[in-house]
Amino acid sequence: MNPTFSTILLFLFSFLALLSLAFLFWFQIKTREETSRQIQETAKQILEAQKQDTATQFLQREINNLREQLAKNMADSAKLLSDSQKTIGERLDRAAQVVGNVHKSLGVL
Repeated sequence: MNPTFSTILLFLFSFLALLSLAFLFWFQIKTREETSRQIQETAKQILEAQKQDTATQFLQREINNLREQLAKNMADSAKLLSDSQKTIGERLDRAAQVVGNVHKSLGVL
């Protein structure tokens, strides 16, 4: 081997080594970018899940509040209905009493 050939061979191996290092560096950067993208995507999914969970909790609280309000309104309506029936019953009793008194008065005449 003459010195020129060995110099060319050394240069060629050095070039291939540098090219390999450049490829490895590029590959590492791409891998990090992909990993970073996956981490960001996972973080977005977690954040979205938390938002949905928060929305679900909010809706659950609102449903419970509506249920309580509905139960209260139904209890109030039942009380009003009961009071109305009681009042109607009292009026009918008084009307029956008046009719009975009128009937007695007519019977006496």
